Amino acid sequence: MAAGTLDILQGLNERQREAVKAPDGPVLVLAGPGSGKTRVLTHRIAYLIRERNVYPAAIMAVTFTNKAAGEMKARVEAALGEKNARGLQVGTFHAICARLLRREAEHTPQRADYLIYDTDDQLSLINQTVSELNLDAKRYKPRTLLNNISSAKNELIGPDQYVGQGYFGEITARVYQRYQELLIQNNARDFDDLLMDTAMLLRDVNHVREKYQKYYEYLLVDEFQDTNAAQYALVRLLAAPQNNVFVVGDEDQAIYAFRGADYRNVMQFHKDYPDARVILLEQNYRSTQIILDAARGVIDKIPTVPPKRFSLTAAGGGRFQFMKPTAIRKKPNTSSASSKTSANGRDWITKTLPSCTAPMLSHVRWKMPVFAKGFPTNWWAVSASTNAVKCATCWPICVWSTISMIASASAASSMFPSAASARNQWMIFRHGPPASTTPTGRR
Repeated sequence: MAAGTLDILQGLNERQREAVKAPDGPVLVLAGPGSGKTRVLTHRIAYLIRERNVYPAAIMAVTFTNKAAGEMKARVEAALGEKNARGLQVGTFHAICARLLRREAEHTPQRADYLIYDTDDQLSLINQTVSELNLDAKRYKPRTLLNNISSAKNELIGPDQYVGQGYFGEITARVYQRYQELLIQNNARDFDDLLMDTAMLLRDVNHVREKYQKYYEYLLVDEFQDTNAAQYALVRLLAAPQNNVFVVGDEDQAIYAFRGADYRNVMQFHKDYPDARVILLEQNYRSTQIILDAARGVIDKIPTVPPKRFSLTAAGGGRFQFMKPTAIRKKPNTSSASSKTSANGRDWITKTLPSCTAPMLSHVRWKMPVFAKGFPTNWWAVSASTNAVKCATCWPICVWSTISMIASASAASSMFPSAASARNQWMIFRHGPPASTTPTGRR
């Protein structure tokens, strides 16, 4: 084995090495929280370039934020040197699609210098459409219409194929048709168009599809559980026919359903690529065993999730206690935003949860007033109505780290019988030293 390869594999555990060195063909890496999945992805790219002699420009790596894409490329350049990584295509789905549509503008209604509309631009155009169609903007709210159109585009349903349900659906279809016409007239696309138009272009124009399939020999996707139908279609179109597709994800960490993401794409990958190599990253470098056991206890109730058993490098952790929401003490009065109290072993965060966490997870409905007053750093909440589990700092990358895991209704009712009968009621269980409050469930 070459000395350079040893550097790439150094510091990886056995499963991580297996993923990095996996042979050609479809590979699904199921990576639990804190298991080093981004590291595996970047080392995989470096391994392909250095050990397999793959030309960097023949590799496309896709992630979900520009920051993550920049970090990924920087890591590869640090491992190989900037010169050796030159030409590597790393970016978000939207950025990659935007560039492709500009290059292939002759096959699309818009010109190469098309504009990309943000939300304000979109709402303005929807308002114009509603006005042109003589509709009541109070009855047919522009934001609702826009959300319906966005959902259709995420499912690769164009205005000509859209069939609405009921009278409001019929109105949405009319608005969708006119809205799309105005976008083309303005030489513009919205963010959903970037995905939909690229997928339809690759699907319908054979020579364009074949060009990019030959150009990109290897496709790698991070956070695969957060892909929507359009993004998964792009993955399949670009990866064929060689199917050197390497995806990293964990359906237990899917949190972007409100954006059209579908965690079931992880399971669909098994069906579409039955010969795929599946590798489990189960070594956790972030949490204590008690946290992993609690998360696993919820996730194991989901019959469709592949079994995963976490192990860890860190030790420690206390017991869990199951409590009613009313058993939670109010935040102590304090004059300092950073002050804490250790009463009954609790550490309280004296700030409110920032808007970048809970509101982002719109499928989770928080009902407890305690969140507005200050949230304890080590509490979990389980919803009977949404079957969601939420944790403030159980995956402690930072103070505000948040995770949501969706379980089946039967899972929630079997684990928390008293919560099953109360709509919108939250069961709270606590990690840490025993408290004076009497638990309502088993320890």
